[in-house]
Amino acid sequence: MALTRWSPYREHVPASHGNVAQPAVSSLVLRLGMSLLLLLSLLWAPTVWSRALEWSFAMEPGAVARLEIRRADGSLVGRFLTSDNSENNQFGWRPDSNTEDAAVSGSLEQLWLGNGRYTFQVIRPGGTDTRPLSMSRPAARILLVEVPSGTREVVAWHLGQQGEMDGLADAVARVGSNAVLWVGPGSWLVLARGPWGEQSTEVGPSQRRAKVSPPGEPGPRDATPDHRGLVALAMLPAALLLTGLALLGLFRFRRNPGLWWAVGAGALLALLAMSSVLSNPSTRILNADPPILDPVGSLAVLAGMSDSLPRLSDVTTLFRFPEGASWLPTGPTWIGYLLPVLSSTVLGTVAAFNLGVALGIIGLVAAVWALCRALGTSQGTAVLAGLLTALGPMIFDELDANSLDRTTLFLVPLFFAFLHMATRRPGWRWPLAAGATLAAVCHGQVYFGIYLASACPLLVLPRLLGPGWRARFGRLSLLALVAALLASPALLVLHGTAAESAYSASTSVRDALEDPLHPVDQREARYFLSRFARQANHDADMPTTFPRDRLLAASAESLTLPEALLPSQWFPGRGFYWPLVIMVLLLLRRRLALLAAWDVLVLLIYSLGPFLRIQPQQAGLLLPDYLNILFIPGFEQLKNTHRFALMAASISVAPLALGLDALFSRLSRSSRLSRVHRSTVYALLGLLALGLSFVGLHWPRTREIPRVDALDVLDSAAAVAIPFQVPLPIPMLEVAVQHHLSLVNEPPYPTIPGPNPHWSETNPLLNRLAWLSGSTRPHRFLALGKSDEAVHDLLEQGVRYVILFRGLLPGADAHHSSPLSDDIQVFMDQQFRRVADDGNVVAWDLGAIATE
Repeated sequence: MALTRWSPYREHVPASHGNVAQPAVSSLVLRLGMSLLLLLSLLWAPTVWSRALEWSFAMEPGAVARLEIRRADGSLVGRFLTSDNSENNQFGWRPDSNTEDAAVSGSLEQLWLGNGRYTFQVIRPGGTDTRPLSMSRPAARILLVEVPSGTREVVAWHLGQQGEMDGLADAVARVGSNAVLWVGPGSWLVLARGPWGEQSTEVGPSQRRAKVSPPGEPGPRDATPDHRGLVALAMLPAALLLTGLALLGLFRFRRNPGLWWAVGAGALLALLAMSSVLSNPSTRILNADPPILDPVGSLAVLAGMSDSLPRLSDVTTLFRFPEGASWLPTGPTWIGYLLPVLSSTVLGTVAAFNLGVALGIIGLVAAVWALCRALGTSQGTAVLAGLLTALGPMIFDELDANSLDRTTLFLVPLFFAFLHMATRRPGWRWPLAAGATLAAVCHGQVYFGIYLASACPLLVLPRLLGPGWRARFGRLSLLALVAALLASPALLVLHGTAAESAYSASTSVRDALEDPLHPVDQREARYFLSRFARQANHDADMPTTFPRDRLLAASAESLTLPEALLPSQWFPGRGFYWPLVIMVLLLLRRRLALLAAWDVLVLLIYSLGPFLRIQPQQAGLLLPDYLNILFIPGFEQLKNTHRFALMAASISVAPLALGLDALFSRLSRSSRLSRVHRSTVYALLGLLALGLSFVGLHWPRTREIPRVDALDVLDSAAAVAIPFQVPLPIPMLEVAVQHHLSLVNEPPYPTIPGPNPHWSETNPLLNRLAWLSGSTRPHRFLALGKSDEAVHDLLEQGVRYVILFRGLLPGADAHHSSPLSDDIQVFMDQQFRRVADDGNVVAWDLGAIATE
């Protein structure tokens, strides 16, 4: 098979012949010869029929119909796709102009066919309708096309303003090496077919002559890797230092029995939460129903990082081709993936992912234990507090929607533990530990890190009050310096990502506001928040192109005031959380209890977003988060404001633990209770607290990540997944992860844009497969030849297989297979050898040519 690189911006003109010393005579002879050929062509085929082709038929919603124009001998002139109530007007599709359900109407604005009989077929689930084409004969533009020798057929497709195909012309005559086309207004794509394959050229709206060049030699493909070399070098010492500090911390507490009690309790809770996964941890993960992309996308990131590990590459080779996807697509999220990546070679990718989720649960219980111990609670109360935090409604409910980077939430309570120690004890060790932990939060999850750092000014303010504030200020300054140095590689990655995103070309919120004290109109806010509020539509694709949209998006993803005052879904104690905290403050009257409550309150205030919202559709008073959006560069891109509340939930047990420990202390001092009775009361109170945490708890759901047995014969290599869809569907991700296949398709998670365009736009084979599968990706049709140029181009980049997912094609459902499936299989079987087929998934080997 041959592929020809075609540029739609290159204009072809007939080459001059003859003596170059006599250009005038040569030009005159050429003009006379072309005019004679044109005259003979018109005498040979004087009739061209044209009109707007219209259709109207009934079809069940969700199905896809093929609209085909064929000659009397059955050869295909053109094909289009349409579906009910579809507005798709991309290349190869026609929109539905009938707004009623189950009724499809449309038209082809320009149709130019020569003498002969033609038929129009509507192929849809349930039957095929065929009718002859009868047309009138309006005037048309005459286009003379010079084609390679041996040309059998010449057609032209009209290109709309967005590159869509909304017209068709068939060659009416051919004289020697020239063809005559009657075309309408606008730009046309002329395609010539022959034994040498297919070649094409684009013709402008006023052009009268064109040339389709014969197949040429392929040009080299330069793939520039998407590396961030300097950032990768900066990441290495930061990662090594953070890992070393973590090991020192574990060594410091190695003889503390309470830590191991907390680790054991966390392990038991992890086994309980993941009990449904343990029956087969190599094929099951925690994933909410309906499936949320975050866990499976995180699984894909883990597979890519595991694939790169043996080569010590700074980029993955999975899910981005040919240069791979950076390990740092949205920030340096390596901490949550560290142990799973190291264990994936032994356990497998899916089991390693489950290990990462379990470690996140254990880490959270242990970190809350460390926070409560830093506040001075007893060992038993600290372990109980860790269990209550992990069983918190929102934290536990998020287990089946978490990516591995979000399992690093345990670093947040650990930071507060070191922060308390840094302000209470002299020396440099605790500020160093707190600063390193704050940097680790940035390296674990970008949202958590930037959000926590932005709240630090309010968090440290009360810690500077009182005698000895200068010494505390010095230790906190050391904390900030260490955090800034170790987090700087993460910020560099984030800056590089933001510089290449859609926000980089947009005006910032601060520059766009005319009146910063009144940033949005209430009617505009009410309209936006009614459509995209977090409570109204969890799946809404919020607009974020314009600055005001980003400001309102941050508000839409925030908590309302009733949710903060009665946090029934966020904190232990539910709607009684704040009354319980007030009781603790009245009971203890200790500075530490007040600081613990203050930390929760500050994070909760930031979770309210830039505006105070009493009702979901209301934007009221300006809040501290609004200042972050105005003055922190890039902050306006982080719209998931409710994650402040998730961080607040991770430390919310701390003030309650102080109160519970005080209650235990008073009971232990009571002379009326024996030791056995006191132990019984402790146990009953602990069981009561644990039991209350289970009220309204949603148990995590699981998802199967099965292996496709038919694909076991495939080697670990790059593959093309059909159909081309964005984002990549979950079944494609599952197959790629389990069989360690690198997909040419776009990745399922955000990546830094690479230097190469989409391959389906530049590679004729991928372009043809995308068009055959009903994808909206191709905006131009690239001619596909018969030589091996296209396949050689793909094989040279390591692409080995093409995998067809029949059930994912447009129009496929549980009862009907998509009509597009047959087209793809016939096309591929003519070219390559089929190496796998289980009825749902078909695979072809690009390196194995089909045998006749």
